[in-house]
Amino acid sequence: MELDIKTFVEEHNGKLIILDMLKDIDFGVQYDINNYQDVSQQVLNPSTNNKDSEWYISSPKTNSSNRTIPVPDVLLKDLLELKKSNEAFKKFKLTWFVLGDDQPITTHQFYSRRDLYASKAGLKRIRIHDFRHSCTSILISASTPITAVSNFLGHADSTETLETYAHLIKKDYQKITNYFDNMEQQYNQKSEE
Repeated sequence: MELDIKTFVEEHNGKLIILDMLKDIDFGVQYDINNYQDVSQQVLNPSTNNKDSEWYISSPKTNSSNRTIPVPDVLLKDLLELKKSNEAFKKFKLTWFVLGDDQPITTHQFYSRRDLYASKAGLKRIRIHDFRHSCTSILISASTPITAVSNFLGHADSTETLETYAHLIKKDYQKITNYFDNMEQQYNQKSEE
């Protein structure tokens, strides 16, 4: 569950951003293909150096960061499981944070958990922001349309996504030749029939 939930978390310029509270997740509505989640707020810690600083809720940093993104069923199930386990606490409220309770977890706690889970899984520890890059790499490698990837990331336009991830797209050039080779093979097979 922890790794799935981290897709909703991003570190940017030393600030931990937690995008959703449990109250903002629609557990009951099924859409045509997936469930969707509005991203319209972030939780910020103004100083990663001051452990006593207050968290605050803010709108995302750009207009394009306000968006609706698909939520895979596996993540929705994990979030529902988290909600059910949290309901066992007397002080539970739907305003609890996905990563935390009535207060979001601290940056230090988040990094400690990341390190623990990476160690348990035998994986190299990566920066929190690299989860975002990993997700993007997977989407591009799966031939997700670049406009959908761009919208998912909250980029203002696809140019930003293309410029940032051009090296991944170049790796897909072989798909172009494979496509035309397969097309010719299919044509030849039909011609022989």
